[in-house]
Amino acid sequence: MTNVIEREQIFRMLAGNPTARRVAERALELEAQEEAKRREKPDMYPWSGFEWTDIPAQTQLLNQLVIDELL
Repeated sequence: MTNVIEREQIFRMLAGNPTARRVAERALELEAQEEAKRREKPDMYPWSGFEWTDIPAQTQLLNQLVIDELL
């Protein structure tokens, strides 16, 4: 679990970058959908995360968000 300082830094980075905020919102939507599936079928394999193609953004942007540790 991230600590309060890390969460605050992430919030500031996302607040200053609307595109990054949209990407993060989409990633959280995907995660919520997968969690709902798990509740319905708990015997499913663990979700490994979203694919780059699941997020409507340029690869360079996604890569930068990974480098910045936002994804």
